[in-house]
Amino acid sequence: MRKTLSTKEKLLISARKLFWARGYSNVSVRDLTRDAGVDAALVSRYYDGKLGLFKASMEGAFEWPELLAASDGQFKDIVVAKLADSLEQTEENSALKMLILNSMDPEVGDLVREAARDCLIAPMQRMLGGAKARERVALFMAVMIGASMMRNNLQVDGIANTSRLNYERQLRYLADAALSY
Repeated sequence: MRKTLSTKEKLLISARKLFWARGYSNVSVRDLTRDAGVDAALVSRYYDGKLGLFKASMEGAFEWPELLAASDGQFKDIVVAKLADSLEQTEENSALKMLILNSMDPEVGDLVREAARDCLIAPMQRMLGGAKARERVALFMAVMIGASMMRNNLQVDGIANTSRLNYERQLRYLADAALSY
């Protein structure tokens, strides 16, 4: 027997779908409730408004337990695999797209950047350790996000029209270069 989704769950699913695909400022409460098929007043009832719903949609977005359990040499492979996996995810559930779209938003940018720093960047810096850990992780994230944007947003030949396996090879090459700084 299949359990019916609660109103709260429907709102959260719609929030991840819309906020993550279009960005916080480009989504209205009406958009969210129309997609969820519920009354607009329920956003305030369950989440204390649009911002509360966005915060709930971000829970766990950057929490990758395998990253926290990784050794120094493994985190590169975990992030590369996550990026390659994001090719197979739908637009509405890609944490990377959510990061790119919302990190500069005037209302939620600070929240998104803080979550990315706490859950992704700081653990990688701790794993690498050493004097240049901050710079190496910054370069690593820059090339990973940049490559993803070149493939998915700009659709540049040579990276956009290649197989998943070759894309992973490209990401590993870039990651090795960034981490060897």
